[in-house]
Amino acid sequence: MSQFAKLTLFSALLLFSLFAVAQGPTFPTVVFTQEFLSLNPPQYKIRVNQIGNAHYDSMPNSTQQSGEPYSLDFNVSNATRDKIFNALQTLNFLANPVPDAPGDSGTHTLVYAYMDTLHSATYHGTSNPTAKQLTTIFQGISETLESARRIDKAHHSKDPALADEIKRMLARAKAGELVELQLAVPVLQSITADTTVSPDIRSQAQTLLKMATATAPV
Repeated sequence: MSQFAKLTLFSALLLFSLFAVAQGPTFPTVVFTQEFLSLNPPQYKIRVNQIGNAHYDSMPNSTQQSGEPYSLDFNVSNATRDKIFNALQTLNFLANPVPDAPGDSGTHTLVYAYMDTLHSATYHGTSNPTAKQLTTIFQGISETLESARRIDKAHHSKDPALADEIKRMLARAKAGELVELQLAVPVLQSITADTTVSPDIRSQAQTLLKMATATAPV
């Protein structure tokens, strides 16, 4: 599939999702999208509702780099859900514009929907600390899911890149860049249980497991 076709497919899926949100969801719902073509994935979308149900979609740069488009249903923790919706409340549920600060940080869009209410905001960078916090939360969730995805793929294909991917994920976890680390637990457990994987990689996976358990929000 060509890059143009992939981006067109992602745009179609995004429009479909936003149309579905616009119909008036049963629970307050937020959709965050990021488009940053120099990153991998260049586009992703996260949808979260007020009871913690969530969905993730991403589009890779190429099938050679990270495979086909990725979708996942999951649940966010109560703590992360509350941070998201408390931030939205502070932002008046996007009824007011989010200050935009031009910069090389991609394009971000937030959509809030509940029954007949539909608000949205598009920005690049922003000087608003609450919008920054919200952006960082969603970016951290994507980092966790994409890191786990790459690690799982490398593990099952016995790719030597597994060592670098585990090392990178551990560094990001220690730097506090990953949100909802517990979502990676099944992937990490499969590595620690695999005796064909090197002791060093399994040790790093075990460290990540301990971090996920210790920092897992309620």
